[in-house]
Amino acid sequence: MINEYGNQLIAAGRQQAAYEQYKRTVRIAPELAVAWNNLGVACAALGKYGEAEAAYNRAVRIRDDYALARYNLGVAYDNQGKYDAAIEQYQKAIELDPGLLDVRKHPQVASNRHLAAVLVKSYLDRGGSVLLPVESALPPPPSRKKPGS
Repeated sequence: MINEYGNQLIAAGRQQAAYEQYKRTVRIAPELAVAWNNLGVACAALGKYGEAEAAYNRAVRIRDDYALARYNLGVAYDNQGKYDAAIEQYQKAIELDPGLLDVRKHPQVASNRHLAAVLVKSYLDRGGSVLLPVESALPPPPSRKKPGS
């Protein structure tokens, strides 16, 4: 309940009050990865990027497959100029949950300056090529209709 109260406070723009509630939550339930992620969000909103990084790291230590916490950890690294570490976390997050790229659900990804690098790296890691596509000057072959179509 305390974590949910923090969520209401953060939604209302009361980051400091939310921060206090998330701190209470992690003291009571230190194995609740969601609370650590939320604490990181409040820290980042207050400009406490080092503390946000520590909270997100705790969340992913508790739950290695926590895609949103990994994405947020990438943002924390990004805000501190740790770009290689940021890209690594973005890539892991997207591998865990490709839905994080849906700007309708997560509009913050639209302004992420490193996602293109992450996507290209992921594509190359899977054996893709960065050569530009080519196009034929020949007309396309005629389509074959099946008899009776």
